[in-house]
Amino acid sequence: MLTHAVEVHSQVGVMITLTLPHYSSDRLKYLSDHVRGAFRDMTADNKYKGKYKRKKGDSELVTHGLKQKYGVKGYVRALEVKKSLKHGWHPHVHVCFMMDAGADIGAFSKKFISLWAKHIFKRTGKKIVQKVQDWREITEINGISDYTSKWDLARELVQSNGKDDGSGLPVFKLVELFQETGNMQYMKDFLTFAHAMKGVTPVSYSKGFKLACLSTPRDWAEKQVAEQDCEEEETEEKTDAEICEEEDIEQLLMSLAYEIFKEIRRQKQEANLLHIGQFEPERLLQFVQERVPGAVNVAAEGSPPKLRME
Repeated sequence: MLTHAVEVHSQVGVMITLTLPHYSSDRLKYLSDHVRGAFRDMTADNKYKGKYKRKKGDSELVTHGLKQKYGVKGYVRALEVKKSLKHGWHPHVHVCFMMDAGADIGAFSKKFISLWAKHIFKRTGKKIVQKVQDWREITEINGISDYTSKWDLARELVQSNGKDDGSGLPVFKLVELFQETGNMQYMKDFLTFAHAMKGVTPVSYSKGFKLACLSTPRDWAEKQVAEQDCEEEETEEKTDAEICEEEDIEQLLMSLAYEIFKEIRRQKQEANLLHIGQFEPERLLQFVQERVPGAVNVAAEGSPPKLRME
């Protein structure tokens, strides 16, 4: 969707990375809740969205915010989490804004980061380090390729070349390190991530951004709506199960009945299942049937295994 928007509309964009101070003792859920909460507060702030008043049932813009001043059409927000062995959990937000051509990217970014600092301090009492917050202009497809791949959960799931560069390790790298070293701390950290982020969607889009991604510029013009104070609300976050039902899966390796997966969880073999799926997918069927002898493959010949209990 992001790539399509830039291709079709050739609009200017900016990528802003937002972080907050964190310490090795900070709990991931605490940090994640405040990162996501501060972003919601910020995009609902009149200084960003503008100030509206109700008049005869309609909303009338009375004071321009950053969105109107700099021609923001919409944004997509991605939450990324890393774990540093030295500094602890590091959740942070990447935001890509689609803006009008000619917008002052630098001025907008600096003011948006200042607004971020205000809401992080309001929620946590922590002062952000301005120079740690990053922004860069996006003017072409190549400029966003690294970010779009970062937001693809399927790619993150099989990422195996992550290194702790000081900012932390990708969370799925923890599973691989556990497999390589047997160090239970890696698995404890991964399970902490799984529990803290349950039900949290890593990527969300504003309503304005979805409009920007309609198929043609004509569609965009015809379906423009009057700017309302709720226009930049993010779409409702969905659970992983809902996403799986709605989104196409690049490659289906195997489907498991719930009772089979429960037995694998009881044996604490989820990490092994992920590892084999990543590096030796041809062994998946054998692995599951060894762990759960009652699992039977009921898939048609030539289809990915579909395991059910006898």
